[in-house]
Amino acid sequence: MTDAADRPGGDPLVRQFADLPWDERFGAPPRRFRLIAKSRESAVWRVLGRSASGERMYILKLTRDTGALRRELAAHGQVVSRLKVATPAVLGGGAFGRGPGGYILFADDRLRAAHPRRVDEMARVLARLHATRLRDLALPETARSHTPGVAEVARRVDGATPGECDGWLAPFAPGGQGRRAALDILARLQERSASVWEETAPALCHGDSHAGNFMAPPRGGQLRLIDWEFVHVDHPYFDIFQLLDATSPHTALPMFPSRLRALSSYHAAAAGGLPPLRRFAQGYLQYALVHLFWILSLIHEDARQGRHSAMGLMRQGRETRRLIGDIARDWRLVGDG
Repeated sequence: MTDAADRPGGDPLVRQFADLPWDERFGAPPRRFRLIAKSRESAVWRVLGRSASGERMYILKLTRDTGALRRELAAHGQVVSRLKVATPAVLGGGAFGRGPGGYILFADDRLRAAHPRRVDEMARVLARLHATRLRDLALPETARSHTPGVAEVARRVDGATPGECDGWLAPFAPGGQGRRAALDILARLQERSASVWEETAPALCHGDSHAGNFMAPPRGGQLRLIDWEFVHVDHPYFDIFQLLDATSPHTALPMFPSRLRALSSYHAAAAGGLPPLRRFAQGYLQYALVHLFWILSLIHEDARQGRHSAMGLMRQGRETRRLIGDIARDWRLVGDG
């Protein structure tokens, strides 16, 4: 843990946070900071507060994105506190009075990132979340997804010619590696008048349920879900896809043991209302395949526009191609009936 004197004095958000009236709000002014994670818009710190009554540890999230801050605080205040899913306790938060940005302060439960081997547990956490009765909640007006809805994604992919889809895939599948099988499955899906995923009702979704947002307590117990900025109502497959198959130009996707086993774990933990497991798995594979081809179209456009690093886009493209091949394999296992 770095001393207060060593904290990054050039960061105005850290200075504004340290200047808050701590004795009035939380009782233990900050003395030491340790950086845990950082992105372009935000940073997460472990903070030691020290006062005459002793020491106390916190987790601090600082962000320059005031809109994101308001969405996450609204989600915690109106939704998260009512869920049967374990989350870190929010102690306070708000926008800074001077300039953009603000903070959220959490209790420090000594959480660590959950290992990807615990993906079946992660799937069960999502099943418990999706069992939430929507009529019991008052979602904040800011509740929204960070991606287009499935109907829009499907229209984009369905409107593409076979040559366009092959062109998205070709740079990452030299020599035709798995391309024909994936394109054949996609073509059969495009010929259908209805989508299997339409058989499952909407649910309350976390909205950013990648593996990095599942945290493990030090002595066992339920996994905790963090970062609720994008909580919204969507198809349950949305969260499962974010966990298992959504690729990014910024971060590599973990290698999970088995997609079908994770789907089985989710299905077993669900509170009912789902199709039989085989049909449920077919629906997910259809949903995931369409979204992965849509991601390929985004990679193609990002490369053309010079967005993101070329290395990051190449890695994302190769990951996406691998996942498309995996889904083609899983499709053969669950069948097309």
